[in-house]
Amino acid sequence: MRPFSEIAPYYDRLMSHVRYKIWVDYTKEIIRRNGIDGKRVLDLACGTGEPTRHLIRAGFDVVGLDRSEAMLEVAKAKLPDVKFIQADIRDFTLDERFDIVTSYYDSINYLLSEADLRSCFQSVFAVLNSPGLFIFDMNTIHVLKDHWDNRIVVREDGNIFSIWENGHDPTTNISTLKLTVFVREGKRYLRLREIHKERGYSLELVLENLRRVGFQECQVYHHLTFNPPHRDTDRVMFVARR
Repeated sequence: MRPFSEIAPYYDRLMSHVRYKIWVDYTKEIIRRNGIDGKRVLDLACGTGEPTRHLIRAGFDVVGLDRSEAMLEVAKAKLPDVKFIQADIRDFTLDERFDIVTSYYDSINYLLSEADLRSCFQSVFAVLNSPGLFIFDMNTIHVLKDHWDNRIVVREDGNIFSIWENGHDPTTNISTLKLTVFVREGKRYLRLREIHKERGYSLELVLENLRRVGFQECQVYHHLTFNPPHRDTDRVMFVARR
């Protein structure tokens, strides 16, 4: 039931609604506005390499990093010429340096303690060139509390059926997703189960921890815009400059 293990071969189908090309186009505009000329990118929590693929198509030289061996197996099969590293985003060290570090689709929300959040930020700061950018999105407390809480969603993606059962703990701001996937194989179904947990953080706490590890110029936007977030914002994009 460990996240991103059993579902790895089917993850891209489950996430087919995510328009990563639009996210990467947005990333390119962030980079342009910040005057960063370098093309070396570390794609943090790269998963099956789908955002990695779009970053490469956009002209970047990309290395992917993820903890899940199963997800990286899919990524390597998809992008055999790309370098992928298996490591934990909470604490990693690399000999290489990068101009940009990206992390997409609320991967940072999977860091469930402030200590893990800050440790991740420290690891990123250490591998960034100066000037360099750390660009990542997060789910807000609002969406985890008001949209995920006590909600059950049933989806069909071709031969894949999935049940998404959500719950939220307001004392910790941690949401738990119980994901059950049924994959049709002829007349039978293969059943897979995983548990995913995400924590919502206040924007102020995230910005404070970015600054504590050395990022001095930090911005947060309503996702896919350059407008400030508002009370009903579901997803935000952080941009931290070294």
